[in-house]
Amino acid sequence: MEVKLYGTEESVYTRIVRLVLLAKKVEFALIEADPFEGGILPEDYDLRHPFKRIPALEMDGVRLYETHVIVHYIDAVIEHPRLVPSRAED
Repeated sequence: MEVKLYGTEESVYTRIVRLVLLAKKVEFALIEADPFEGGILPEDYDLRHPFKRIPALEMDGVRLYETHVIVHYIDAVIEHPRLVPSRAED
């Protein structure tokens, strides 16, 4: 599985995705993408995030953006350990 996370180490939103990937024991590459003044984005970053914000994720050809969408997707496709219970009682 090839996983690329685009963002900065300082970003809390990127950090949330990193923590989920680490909890799921998924190896990933953190690609520096800094949309802020003076920062640098990869040349084709608009293909990953239409608003050129962070984070963005590529996982086996699937491209996602927005933190909550990314973490829900990761939790859905990588079952163990479940980070969100399937039922409220769990």
